[in-house]
Amino acid sequence: AEYGSVLTSRPYVQHGSLQFDSNRNKWYFAQDSDAAQKVESLPPGMHFELKGQLPAGVVQVGSKDNLRDGQVYLDKTSGEVSFRPAPQHHGQTVEFTVGTVFQASTTCRAQLREETVASFSLVKQSDVYDPVYTDTSVQAGTTKQSEAPRDKDAAKTLPAGTKFEITEEGKRAHPWATINPETGVITFTPSRHIELKDYYIPVTVTYPDTSTDTTSAKVTITKAPLQKGDF
Repeated sequence: AEYGSVLTSRPYVQHGSLQFDSNRNKWYFAQDSDAAQKVESLPPGMHFELKGQLPAGVVQVGSKDNLRDGQVYLDKTSGEVSFRPAPQHHGQTVEFTVGTVFQASTTCRAQLREETVASFSLVKQSDVYDPVYTDTSVQAGTTKQSEAPRDKDAAKTLPAGTKFEITEEGKRAHPWATINPETGVITFTPSRHIELKDYYIPVTVTYPDTSTDTTSAKVTITKAPLQKGDF
């Protein structure tokens, strides 16, 4: 998953049966070979708790409503883990150790306790998106804006909160190009005497998870419109 939303993971019960190991004189649980043999309904009387030290940058809270970055909530009845990653978690696998306690079937033994892991693999948004610009053509001595950048994959939309900035080198080389950091729209104001050719404006894209991308906006400068005094 990627940064920007609450991620959830629910436990399931694997099908299997109790088997007896005569060599060790011990009963053990033998899981069915078919991985699809699992059910979401849990045995009655189970409850759950987060065990051990939480991952760096994570705080456990008592409600899953309005989770903020770096907060995790565990439903002690269903075992569902709700986690909202912080920017520092992008590109990491964040794991939570969940202790499970089963209801005792007799009064002769303590409750059976086990541990399992809820794991969240977070990709960098820079690995998910590929922002591009539509080519722009503008006459020298006039002003024109580019279209907003979009993802190369038309089915994707760049995440809300993405920021755009012309690189320092681009600012020095093309002072006649300015960018709206919120939308990525570039305003071109080339002088009448600029060289007529294609220019490529380098843009740094910063995603909400703080990962970055680079792209460029192609602009073609054409001949200036005639005005009084031109030969």
